[in-house]
Amino acid sequence: MERSRLELEREILETESSRRPVWVKPNWSKGMIGRSSFRISEERISAREGVEKRRRRKTARQSARRRRETMAAESKSLKACLTSVGNREQEPLYGLFLATFSPTMAEIAAHSGYDFAVIDMLYGYGDIPHVLPCLHALSATHTPSLIRLPESSAVWAKKALDIGPAGLIFPGINSPKSAQDAVSYCAYPPKGVRGAAHPAVRASNYGLDQNYLSKCEHDLLIICQIDSEVGLESVKDIAAVDGVDCVMLGPLGPGLSPDKLRMAEDAVLELKGSRGPGKGPHLAGCGGVELKKLGYHLVCGSTDVTLFRDAALASVNSFKSSTSGSYIECY
Repeated sequence: MERSRLELEREILETESSRRPVWVKPNWSKGMIGRSSFRISEERISAREGVEKRRRRKTARQSARRRRETMAAESKSLKACLTSVGNREQEPLYGLFLATFSPTMAEIAAHSGYDFAVIDMLYGYGDIPHVLPCLHALSATHTPSLIRLPESSAVWAKKALDIGPAGLIFPGINSPKSAQDAVSYCAYPPKGVRGAAHPAVRASNYGLDQNYLSKCEHDLLIICQIDSEVGLESVKDIAAVDGVDCVMLGPLGPGLSPDKLRMAEDAVLELKGSRGPGKGPHLAGCGGVELKKLGYHLVCGSTDVTLFRDAALASVNSFKSSTSGSYIECY
């Protein structure tokens, strides 16, 4: 919890006074120490606030790292972790879209404390060969990866599943039939239509994982993305399809009604509540803290592109507008 300005002033004053040979009772109402008329400067308050922010960021990164290490030690899938969120045992999972297909960006995202990362083939430029290095970077830090497919098709699902993500996001799912098709793409016959290349693909450790066939369908997180008004109207039927673990609402076009989005959110949460603890469907979306407050279970906050853009703009604007020779803290 963020501390108030008065608490920061008290901490600074007590630190200063502890270095003096004689303790002088602080005058909290004026932010001064006794007879010395010492006033806390704005620079020192800002410096202490900066320390507090860095401390909170470090705590968040450590918490996320412990969660990922626990998942790895217990061989706990992202799907199982999401179920815990649905049972209100922990905070919603928070992730980032990777649209640059940069392994460096993926590694930075993982070390920053994101619970997962989505490699975005829908709006990013990359293909399967571009996705693979990002998976390598994420797996080295025990960070689960999702792949958002460029389209909902059996061919793209096969290619993505064989390189071993924790789950897939199928775009353009706007009817129960398209949701059923998406689920079938992720299962081997007779339940589905996935091709059997498992003895020679990365997902099975190139055939060395003898338990792959028994666990791959159980551990895979299947997310259906609804991005049209027709889909919002059918959201409850889509969410009820057997095998759909999570429904992602959006990103929606600017012409769609926010009221229909709220109704769709309520429909998914109501269906989940009726099924009891540990059961789907879960609710996913693109946004920030507002989705956390609405009860979303999985939130994709931003993209690596927009984060870098905002940081670059802030850096340039700070330098161009500065007249005092101050500098930007980079680390």
